[in-house]
Amino acid sequence: MGLDMYALTTDEKPQPPVDFSGPDDASQLHYWRKHPNLHGWMERLYREKGGKEDTFNCVSVALSADDIHQLEIDIEAGNLPPTSGFFFGASDGTESDDDLAFVAKLVRRSRKARRCSTRRGGSAPAQESPLRNERAFCLPLSLAA
Repeated sequence: MGLDMYALTTDEKPQPPVDFSGPDDASQLHYWRKHPNLHGWMERLYREKGGKEDTFNCVSVALSADDIHQLEIDIEAGNLPPTSGFFFGASDGTESDDDLAFVAKLVRRSRKARRCSTRRGGSAPAQESPLRNERAFCLPLSLAA
């Protein structure tokens, strides 16, 4: 038992951005074990995007280029929220290099994808994100039983 999280990529853009079924072409990009602070960050994003499940377990959330950029900022600043739960373990800061490696994988994949430009709030293009072209990044998060 523990906290297992998986990042999957797909060529499909999940609709809606939360609580979607896994796309047929999904492939695993990254895996985390016992990283509750990242779980807390993803749960907050899930709620901001309209996620309604009472428990943030076995649910999906799509990450936009802006989300990935914000994740990178929060990792580098040490701003992943302290999070605890049953069988979660503890984040101790040593996960940062692996988290940034995940972000780097997404940047590389996004540059290859060359899809539509990302916009925040529906009006202005993303300013500083290295992910100028959006690809559907989905991160189904689950607690393994």
